[in-house]
This record gives sequence, C-alpha cells and structure tokens, in this order.
Amino acid sequence: PYFVEWAEELSALFVHCGGSPEALVDIVKKNVFNLNEFYKGDYFAREKNLEAPHNISISLESIKSYLEKQKAQNGKFFSWEYKQDPSGIVKAENEQIEIKYRNPQYEAKWIFDPVSNSYARYLGGVEHKDEQGNKIKAKNLIIQYMNSEVLDEELRLKIDTIGEGQAEICIDGRCQTGKWKKSSISSRTRYYDSSDNEIEFNAGLTWISVVNNEHIEVSISQKQ
Repeated sequence: PYFVEWAEELSALFVHCGGSPEALVDIVKKNVFNLNEFYKGDYFAREKNLEAPHNISISLESIKSYLEKQKAQNGKFFSWEYKQDPSGIVKAENEQIEIKYRNPQYEAKWIFDPVSNSYARYLGGVEHKDEQGNKIKAKNLIIQYMNSEVLDEELRLKIDTIGEGQAEICIDGRCQTGKWKKSSISSRTRYYDSSDNEIEFNAGLTWISVVNNEHIEVSISQKQ
C-alpha cells in the first residue's frame, strides 16, 4: 500500500507484479493509473538466469509503449526546491554514510566524492554498479525515518506515510538532521531543515532510504 501512496503523490504510472490484497484494493478504489504484470504480461520479461519471483523486468521502451497506447498525459505534481551545485571541489564535513540493515548483504554505504559532488553507493561492502558497469551515484541522499510494522506471516509491511518525522539529509558533503512532511496521500513528501526551511536539492539523482524508527542503525562519519 505504501508504494501506491508514493506513486500517487507523483501522479505516476505504478508498474507492479501483483501485490498485497490491500494494495490491489486501493488501486481499484482510488483508480490508480497502473500497469500490472498479472494482466499485461506482454509488456514484461522474465530473466531465465534468475530465480523467480525475483526475475521479472520491464524496459523503458515497454513503459513508453503502454503510455502511448493509453494516450496518457504528463502527470502533475509539486516540484521540490532546487539550487546550483557549488563551484570547484567541495570540502566534505561528512564523508561516509552507512545504513546497517539486519542482513549484511544489504548493508548500504555511501562515500562522498568531492570532485563530482556526489555520493558513490556500496552494497554489502562492494561498489554498487549497474549492468553496464557504471558506478551508482547520487547527488542527494535522504534517510527517512518512518514507523512500520509487519502485518502477517507473509511479512507484509505497514508503513505510515502520512504525517511527519525525522530525516537525515545529505547534500554537498554535509548531512543535517531535518524532517519530512506529507499531509495527505496525494500530497508530495517534502523535506525541511531544523529551522523548518524547505531543503533545496542539487539537480540529479536523489536516493531516498526509508528506515524503521527502531530497528535499523544509521552511521554518519565526520571528517577528521
């Protein structure tokens, strides 16, 4: 259900393969614009060298084809605030951010690169790259603390997406403790500093990590 709510705030096409009973009901009740592999399997592909159910993929071309067939218009949503990158090599205050999930192979680490003013991602202690061998980097990092609970034996989660809570926001080699706010399902999640000023992000990839308020350790290293 929380993925449906995040898609709604962007007026986005929600691409998925099935879902929890609650999420599927929400999609129908709220008339969410979606593409479900269960009914539109021709747009998806199964990777033969990967184990099901983690072997399903869809190409950008297939998504565009579906949008064109549906004669979809551009979705409307409220943009975040943006600023210019600082000029020259950035002096970092915080060089390394770690998110220690329970399973070590999913532990995430970000190391700041002052030359490109971006954060390089490591997964399970290994540099994270895409299928073409390109390093995964982000211009802005957000660690968003949210209340969550396991609902059933299938380990389905409930995440409270509405309201506000703490967030660590890392930009230009510096992390600050701020907050996130989302007033309704359709409203955009927005981020603020400790003085309640809205954050201005750098143009480029923003990576949001949602973590439980109680069960996941986050470590931010200061520059020595």
